[in-house]
Amino acid sequence: MTAGLCGGCGGKPDLQRGAPANVPSATGNANPEAAALDVKKRLAAAKPGPTATILQLWERMQAGVPQLAVVSYDRRVVKALGLATVEGGLLAQGSLFRTSVPTVRSSERTPVGLLVAVTARSLSGSVELSYLMRKVGGRWVISFDSVLEQGLDGYGRANTPFQRNVANTERAAQQHGAALAERYRLLTTPPRRAAP
Repeated sequence: MTAGLCGGCGGKPDLQRGAPANVPSATGNANPEAAALDVKKRLAAAKPGPTATILQLWERMQAGVPQLAVVSYDRRVVKALGLATVEGGLLAQGSLFRTSVPTVRSSERTPVGLLVAVTARSLSGSVELSYLMRKVGGRWVISFDSVLEQGLDGYGRANTPFQRNVANTERAAQQHGAALAERYRLLTTPPRRAAP
């Protein structure tokens, strides 16, 4: 664990596939103005590093500027998925960004990057998130996160062409959303070596 990142927080992060169903969503009676102000204050106080990158992503999404929020991501992610797709995935998570404030709980070095566990709190509850980050050209970037993964699933479902009947459309939407999220996940999977 990197103490400088989370200042004594405990537990190991978990690269989860989204929050469990029993975790309250970050919507409802949350105050977007208060959340945005809190994120701005935390970002101003943050030292350059993974925490600042996450807070910058949050601030830009709260300001409604996904075009700038995408800069927090590894260029390989944006190139592989496409700028419009990454923006669409982030916009699909708009209510989470607008109504909650992220707090880094812990971090752990892994073979594929720094795994950062984050709790996003709002007035209506909290959601556990994970970010896989790496340093590129002297700055920390996001190479995978559970927020965009869930957003891509929703974005993929919403952008599925209609089929001849509703059942086929629903099935195609589920498959399209799941395939888009899986494509994002696979970007961080190290290539397998061929057996000798």
